[in-house]
Amino acid sequence: MAHICIILPTRNAAATLARAIACFDAQDHDDKSLILVDSASTDGTHDLIAAFAQRPDITWVNKPERGLAHAINLGVAQMPKDAIFGYLGADDFLEAGVLRTVSAHFEANPDDIGLFFDSYTARDGRDPVYRTCPAKTFSMANLLRHRTIAGMQNTFLRGDVIKANPFDERAAFAMDYELYLRLARQGLGERIVHSAQASTTNTDSGTISRTHKRASKREALAWALHYAPPGRDRRQAWWKYLKYRFV
Repeated sequence: MAHICIILPTRNAAATLARAIACFDAQDHDDKSLILVDSASTDGTHDLIAAFAQRPDITWVNKPERGLAHAINLGVAQMPKDAIFGYLGADDFLEAGVLRTVSAHFEANPDDIGLFFDSYTARDGRDPVYRTCPAKTFSMANLLRHRTIAGMQNTFLRGDVIKANPFDERAAFAMDYELYLRLARQGLGERIVHSAQASTTNTDSGTISRTHKRASKREALAWALHYAPPGRDRRQAWWKYLKYRFV
């Protein structure tokens, strides 16, 4: 049974954090832990975290964060190297049984370094909508074609991989996409594979991709240009970047 460690950065998330932790608790995989990263909330989130952090399976990292990528890296630094890394936002709610599925996959497929899932999105109180990932691996070709194939909240990676490849703290919005591209350039993208079930429901209540949609897409296109191999892929990446930036 694999130990699964979830990193959950928060900022003024009192409205949703308790539900996110309840969904973590409801998982039928016992070998799990949760690391909460928050130093700046002002809405009562810290009172919630302080109560939960009395538990042995929950750790609170209360250090100043320089953006989301740095906050995740602070959590990763506290994670055992042999654990499976997962990420949640405070408005991401794990689906029942997903951690058991993750553990079983890595035990049965030791050569895989990652596993990603479909998801549900529930916006503005509407019924959840199922989102199917557009590709089955994080190959460079798939990432350049589809950009972020699965959000970080729907992706699990081996702990030794994420510790050797921390999030690039220069990324303000597309830090997950940058990481996927970097792993693909190392030839590891084909070893991050798809599971055809949803791992989370996301309420999308202020996520980066929604509140900074244009800036997020521009940054993602810039990372694609940075990592695209020379030739046709690089030319296409240039065209997409210039078209979005100036048209």
